[in-house]
Amino acid sequence: MKFGQPVLLGRNCFDQLGRLLHEIGHVLGLVHEHMRPIRDEYVTVKAPITNINFQKVATTEYEDFGITYDFNSVMHYPLLVRI
Repeated sequence: MKFGQPVLLGRNCFDQLGRLLHEIGHVLGLVHEHMRPIRDEYVTVKAPITNINFQKVATTEYEDFGITYDFNSVMHYPLLVRI
C-alpha cells in the first residue's frame, strides 16, 4: 500500500513564503483559521454562505488544542480577500 499526498504548486506559490506554508498546512490537515468554530467572536465574515472557504467547521470536527484564535496564522486569509 502506498501512502502520500501529492502537492502541486504553481509558480505563484514560490513568490511568497506564506503562500507556500499555507498550502503545506493544508497537506498536514490544517484548516483556515477563519473557519474555526469560534471565529465569529473575533472576525466578521461577509461572504456568501455557499463559499466553502468561509464556512465554519463544526465544533465536533475541530480540535483547537487550547490554542487561541491567531490573527497572524499562516492559515488565516488576509483582511480583504477576493472571493
